[in-house]
Amino acid sequence: TDMAEILSQSTETKLNQMISNLEAKNGSEIAVVTVPETQPTATPKEFTTKLFNYWGVGKKGRNNGVLFLVSVGDRRVEIQTGRGIQRTLPNDTVSNIINTKIIPEFKLGNFESGVVAGTKELVTSLKTEKYQLGKASTPGRYFIFIVICILPPLMFWGIFKIISSSRSSDGSYDSDGFGGDSSDYDLGDSIIDFVGGGSDGGSDGGGW
Repeated sequence: TDMAEILSQSTETKLNQMISNLEAKNGSEIAVVTVPETQPTATPKEFTTKLFNYWGVGKKGRNNGVLFLVSVGDRRVEIQTGRGIQRTLPNDTVSNIINTKIIPEFKLGNFESGVVAGTKELVTSLKTEKYQLGKASTPGRYFIFIVICILPPLMFWGIFKIISSSRSSDGSYDSDGFGGDSSDYDLGDSIIDFVGGGSDGGSDGGGW
């Protein structure tokens, strides 16, 4: 269910196809997430970074994932990248994508166009990433790691609760349990199965 109500089924299909083709080409993973808001539990940036590591977006040992989050109520876009793709997708490139491809569309109320344009630019940048799946790779383990995550309210706040529970008494976060082995999350009709990348390397965001 699209609680943010910004993506149609046809747009989700288009995004799935783009990201599926990228994953098949070089193993890079992109997760596209839309949420109603992240406040007051966490800032959009804080939520994006922790969700990125909690899901383990990207291949374990490769850290070649990207999390593209849109928080409609907060009017914020956040993009988190893994350490393994920092040369291919540095922060200045991410900032340029946000400010020239996504935000202008969002300011006009064209949310679908902005999400598609942003995803397309991320895919284009990551196509140059060099990575081949090894012979020991298990069939199915590296299948389509794309997520159009439209979080139902209960699951949305449930994830917040999990992330918030990792906060220590001094207000910092304990990284134990984030990343590592693959994890499954049942979000409505979708099962998210990442192999454990995470390890955030860079991030950027913008508002509209």
